[in-house]
Amino acid sequence: MNTTNLLRQRELALAVCVSLGLTACGGGGSSAPSRNIPQVVAPQTPQTPSPPVDQPPVDIQLTATGANAAHAAGLTGSGVAIGIVDSGVTAASPALSGRVTNKFTYVDPGTNNLKVDDVVGHGTAVAEIAAGKPFGQFAGGIAPDATIVSARIVSDTTPKDDGSGKGNKVTSADPLGTVNEAVFQAGARISNNSWGGLYWDASDAATTASFADAYKHAALSSSGTVYVFAAGNDGAANPSDIAALPLRAPSVAGGWIAVVALNSHDTSQIASYSNRCGDAKAFCIAAPGEVLTLAASSTAARPAYQVWTGTSLAAPRSPARRPSSCRPFRISTTKRWPTSCSARPTIWAIPVSTPFMGTAASTSARRCLARRGSIIPSARTSARPT
Repeated sequence: MNTTNLLRQRELALAVCVSLGLTACGGGGSSAPSRNIPQVVAPQTPQTPSPPVDQPPVDIQLTATGANAAHAAGLTGSGVAIGIVDSGVTAASPALSGRVTNKFTYVDPGTNNLKVDDVVGHGTAVAEIAAGKPFGQFAGGIAPDATIVSARIVSDTTPKDDGSGKGNKVTSADPLGTVNEAVFQAGARISNNSWGGLYWDASDAATTASFADAYKHAALSSSGTVYVFAAGNDGAANPSDIAALPLRAPSVAGGWIAVVALNSHDTSQIASYSNRCGDAKAFCIAAPGEVLTLAASSTAARPAYQVWTGTSLAAPRSPARRPSSCRPFRISTTKRWPTSCSARPTIWAIPVSTPFMGTAASTSARRCLARRGSIIPSARTSARPT
């Protein structure tokens, strides 16, 4: 890998969610289906409530992160592949057309519709924020010239919680190691993971070792991968177990970013539903959590739009490079999201006359991101998407 591409990779590595976080549209390979993914790896089925009264700025992913300035400087993700480990990615999306290079599938074909790239729409929304090109009223993503490697691990239907309120307890990371290896071999060095719903006991060293091995490529280097994880949407003091993996497995810390969500209407405040950085402050950043995307069902002739809310969408908006020289960006609040929901899109149409609006990130966050270069997207995660 030449120096220029390495720099671009680092600049785009932080959340592209991700890359912050993550197969083949035409001619790409696919892996053998696995039915061992914990059922918890599945986002909530999107709802279609009434149109929102208070919509987010339609270009918040660009203005609040400084991505528009990065684009003007020529930092658009060209030559960078971003892994989207999620519910799949609609390769025909007008914002992603021709740039989904691989489509790997790890969900049960007996209970999931494999004739559709992304039944839930969550992975497509995350991919658009990470790497979508502007289309219609969609303002575009953080790295509009990057390519996408999709790994579908989130089921079409919402899994049942085991009663803990944290998803489902696991004793192994299997088959996430296989998933990550496929994405790595396909060339993605940024892997966005906007999902959650797995937990295990902190004292369970064997399970922690299994997860550490599954993410053995974690490193900020030409030969490593930066894994971006949505922190979760439970209003908790710390990110989810998987998003905070470096606290239990320090070996992955060099290539790990957890992302919490900011209020898209006031980016000086953390979103009420978002988990906080807490103990993960050394590898945690923040980005707006409410965004507008093209719906997965959109065509060039008939675009439709969705508003998604959650740490899942903050993840792909994170800075492209880990801000090692910046102080951890932490925000705290006593507010909590009223329910333990995952990314929940509101489907609605934007009038053609709706003006693009902008917003500024908090001064401290903007200074930090400005020093580190370009950025990458965010969203609400719980795999369940968040």
